[in-house]
Amino acid sequence: MPGGYPRRAGTAILAALWAVHGARGCLALILLACALATGACTLPEDGTPLHTAAGNNTNPSVIKALIEGGANPGARDDDGKFPFDYAKDNEALKGTDAYRLLKEGRFE
Repeated sequence: MPGGYPRRAGTAILAALWAVHGARGCLALILLACALATGACTLPEDGTPLHTAAGNNTNPSVIKALIEGGANPGARDDDGKFPFDYAKDNEALKGTDAYRLLKEGRFE
């Protein structure tokens, strides 16, 4: 394997993410990947990354980036819960635009 292969492959992956999800979506996916890699959060077995971020994330910008990148705030998990159902218990999100987007997303 050539010495630069991992770097080139990583660049190609980022370019593909950027092309599909745009800058904010790409950033959101990178932040989520970092959180997963460090153990800061785990993906639910029955929900979406937005469900996880809504319940565990303390930075509203991450929620907004996920939604702007295409995450569906109207998605339900296996328990029938929306991401907003998890955000209701997240004090860091209350009163933010991200909280409002999650709340309104239940009706779209």
